[in-house]
Amino acid sequence: CWLVCAGMSGHRSRGRSEQIPVGLPREVSLLEWARSYERGDLRADVLAGLTLAAILVPQSMAYALLAGLPPEAGLYAGTLPVLVYAVFGTSRHLSVGPVALVSLLTLAAIGDAAPAGRELETAGVLALMVGAAHVVLGFARLGFLVNYISRPVMVGFMAAAAVIIAASQLRGLTGIDAERGEDFVGIVRHLVDAYESIHWTTVVIGVAAISTLVLWRRWGRGIPGPLLVAAGATLIVWLANLDDDGVDVVGTIPSGIPGPALDGIGMGVVVDLLPATIVITLVGYLESISIAKTYAQRFGHRLRPNQEMVAVGLSNASAGLVGGYPVSGSFSRTAADVASGGRTQLSKVVSAIVVLLVLVALTPVLEPLP
Repeated sequence: CWLVCAGMSGHRSRGRSEQIPVGLPREVSLLEWARSYERGDLRADVLAGLTLAAILVPQSMAYALLAGLPPEAGLYAGTLPVLVYAVFGTSRHLSVGPVALVSLLTLAAIGDAAPAGRELETAGVLALMVGAAHVVLGFARLGFLVNYISRPVMVGFMAAAAVIIAASQLRGLTGIDAERGEDFVGIVRHLVDAYESIHWTTVVIGVAAISTLVLWRRWGRGIPGPLLVAAGATLIVWLANLDDDGVDVVGTIPSGIPGPALDGIGMGVVVDLLPATIVITLVGYLESISIAKTYAQRFGHRLRPNQEMVAVGLSNASAGLVGGYPVSGSFSRTAADVASGGRTQLSKVVSAIVVLLVLVALTPVLEPLP
């Protein structure tokens, strides 16, 4: 509420900026893009939002599993954080939510710090800490610090993350009952040790899904590939009862959005999460601002880096309060939104509302999703 009131105050009195505390956003960005909103943009934004939601639902669940969390954690992170960014973010196109790299970093963080059975609560605390770090840096106008992370370091970091992410999915792709490894060598070693438990029906489904995504990206039109794959695989598993044959499925997803569940997390856990908080804050913001700058330059929109840091921070904090985990800007979903005709943050608001409706009314449909 304080941020909203301060932002509205800044919007009404541009000439009295000295009354606004250092680093505080001068206006709620929602007021900026809503003030210039054109009626002709509505249809494009709604259609882009529906397309974005079709990608976000299966993708967010997959990223939650990558983070070692239940699939609903990804859906939670695709609701309120998206709405919060739409209010405070200065990019008209950036799509915030679960992303692969931050999910991998979350897995590493909670794997070392979380008490037994408290992984989801620990991820929520991590999101709050990441959000607080973003907000502090944004208020202090320290967004320039990410400029000191060299491009070769980031390229190497993200390339290594891609390799580890791909390797970590081999358990699900093959159905092998193996322990989780924390690095590439550990992952491969556990898979080789347990290769005899490979589940061939799962392999067929996984290879078919990947092949469909690759072919659809080249020749498909209209329906988003991830939605097609998720719906088709769910229907096949349900009709053939493949879950009875050993195919691992999502299972029961609680309906609705939970309140804060941060109990049982002591100061020792908070201290253990500090290194991961710093890394996720810097990497997440660098990823977000890079995407936002790309599309701001393309469409000629104004971008305020320090306010972007605050907006991403508030999105992370809201994720921690609704059972989610740290979020960041997504290149793939932002590109999909633009390609689908999205023109403002209203398309992201539409996608968040659709995900919320899924959580409220359609969770039983997702249970057979492999």
